[in-house]
Amino acid sequence: MPSASSLISPKEHYLARAQQQTDTDLPPWLHNQRKTAALQLRSLDFPSPREEAWKYTNVATLSKICYELPSVAPLTQEQTATFRAACFDPQSWNRLVFINGHFAPEFSRFETLPAADGFLGPLKQALQNADESRRMEPYLGQGITPDEHLFAALGSALWQDGFYLRLAPDKVLKNPVHVIHLGSTGSPVLPHPLWVSRHLIRLERGSKATVFETYLSLPSESGLTLACSEVQLDAGANLEHVKLQIEAPQTDHISSASACLGRDSQYQLLTLSAGSHLARQNLRVRLDAEGANAQIRGLDLLHGQQHADNHLLIDHAKPNGSSQQFFKGVLADSAHLVFTGRIHVHPDAQKTNAYQLNKHLLLSEKAGVDSRPQLEIFADDVRCTHGAAIGQLDDEMLFYLKSRGLPENIARKMLTLGFAHDVLENINDANMKARLETVLSDQLQKLTHDR
Repeated sequence: MPSASSLISPKEHYLARAQQQTDTDLPPWLHNQRKTAALQLRSLDFPSPREEAWKYTNVATLSKICYELPSVAPLTQEQTATFRAACFDPQSWNRLVFINGHFAPEFSRFETLPAADGFLGPLKQALQNADESRRMEPYLGQGITPDEHLFAALGSALWQDGFYLRLAPDKVLKNPVHVIHLGSTGSPVLPHPLWVSRHLIRLERGSKATVFETYLSLPSESGLTLACSEVQLDAGANLEHVKLQIEAPQTDHISSASACLGRDSQYQLLTLSAGSHLARQNLRVRLDAEGANAQIRGLDLLHGQQHADNHLLIDHAKPNGSSQQFFKGVLADSAHLVFTGRIHVHPDAQKTNAYQLNKHLLLSEKAGVDSRPQLEIFADDVRCTHGAAIGQLDDEMLFYLKSRGLPENIARKMLTLGFAHDVLENINDANMKARLETVLSDQLQKLTHDR
């Protein structure tokens, strides 16, 4: 926390940092975009529970801390061990590593795509390529704009680097891309680091890829992660996208993500959040052409004083689109979870088929959930349904397992695992699924220990 004698507010602090950005290596259009974001900071305040979108998530603590952008630094032995533990991916996978928001080439490995096939690599590297800069200009910063909320403006003004993937028409990226974000200063000189990243994925007509993102930090860290990602899928494109957030319990994580889907495109997103003290996910998916499909799944595993907030908008703009939302949460101790899922169907979006379901399992009487499913339908020939359920373990099932000789703690773990596991069923890659199952098992061990 800043000292009482501090004469500068966090907002003024961020404005000063934004003004210090030289951006000499960025194209003029992006330089102007970041200047606009910095100006937007002046007119925005930190979100308040008085705002409907932030009603159940209080970020007052974040508004009192002057977070600092960490520089590139060599990894300590502890940091290296943390990083190695996250590198489950096989040698065939592409891997891009970002440490404190900066690209780490010494830990990365990825194929260099021929110009005719697309581009895969760090965002700043792509921006130095005039052709790629021209191609990304219509998309970067368009899905997440700085006027949405202060954290979006901060992300737009202060991002350090990120990854960029573009695939040319009908190209298939054979091997998945694993993007690892390691927040780790390892220094008491910088007690409140700010890790900011920005990503752009564009799959052109008929192309296909798999992207796996991992966010982690050292157990002793107490920083703030701001992650912005934008996805553009052209006609017939297919993206399988997984985000795993297992950062330290003293950190906070706020992500802003958008996806725009073209005709007959397929977007499959899974988010698994088990880290951070406060985690907020702002996600907007727009089905912008006929026949687009979005499958959005999420799993939150919370204990202690953790708080997670999933704020989703599925925007059906054109006919014959379909979307499925399936979210689950497992909460222990005094953890709190918020789910706000909104389905908006425009007047032209006839024949829409939208489905939403969220279920939450409470392992403690002190844990709580606020579930707010919402439907906004302005077309008359649609099929839209939603459902929500909050409860505890089934006493009859628990009694049945105990009557078969299982100790109560083992029976509880089995039922909890069974409740959470089906969120992972649609993962296609065996290595990716095994990693998520390991994380799920480890986290449930924490949630069910001695209960």
